[in-house]
Amino acid sequence: MKPISIKLQDKIAGRIYSCIDTSSKKISDKDTVLKNTLSHVPKLKSNAYAGFLKKSDLKKNITWNILEDGQDIKLKKGDLKKIEQNLPEVFSIISDSLKKAKIQLSSNETNIYLFPSLSAFIKNEMAGVSGYTPYQNTIHIYVHIDFPDNWQKSLRQTLTHEYAHSVHFQNKFTFYKLSEAFIFEGLAEVFREETDGTGKSPMTRKINIERTLNYFSSLSKKYSSTDFSLYQNVFFGDDNFPTWTGYKIGYLLAKKYRSKNRSASWENIFLINPKNIFDYTK
Repeated sequence: MKPISIKLQDKIAGRIYSCIDTSSKKISDKDTVLKNTLSHVPKLKSNAYAGFLKKSDLKKNITWNILEDGQDIKLKKGDLKKIEQNLPEVFSIISDSLKKAKIQLSSNETNIYLFPSLSAFIKNEMAGVSGYTPYQNTIHIYVHIDFPDNWQKSLRQTLTHEYAHSVHFQNKFTFYKLSEAFIFEGLAEVFREETDGTGKSPMTRKINIERTLNYFSSLSKKYSSTDFSLYQNVFFGDDNFPTWTGYKIGYLLAKKYRSKNRSASWENIFLINPKNIFDYTK
């Protein structure tokens, strides 16, 4: 499928590259699903293979979101037809969400890659949609092939949230430190909440403020940590931290910053070093 152009004020705002293969009949094993998906990823001058220099590295990155470790493929009859029926709506929501986001926060042309997902976690915990931003102006969107209830809302929220990350990367900021990650995720979610009009996301819907701030305080000696395993534990959960703890901490910090800077434009906020915002809010 050729990329779908998204226009805003007669200019190309972005392009959607659909990497969901609905033509193949052989989809009974993990390797075939990954091979078919990767065959639809073009190599671009701006971001190579969807934000990765090597397609092999892209494969490693997308594998978990498409199929969780040890998960068997259990495709039901008619799955491909269901995907084909829903793709036009998927494209429409992505296009509309990107345009709304760019009106509030401009950027260079955005490349959006659409991948299939059979992940039970994405289906059950994220209403069927997940996202990842590996590089500036580059967004990965994963849509579960069952299209569970509220997938449309989840898609709109995910695209807008990830778009904010893509702008941070365009502005040459990173989030290697835990403190930076709080601000990256928090600002993306507050921006998303103000922009798409869909209310709270699963990550921030139920926040016990006192409990969340206690977790934040318990990490005070590790704010500067670049340990990726710690990041995963805090943001995605382990025995010490409930799922989404890091997102909730970041959201509270970003809400605090935004409440004291209501007149600031999102353009200007995303030009501020996340370290300075963290120091301002901690």
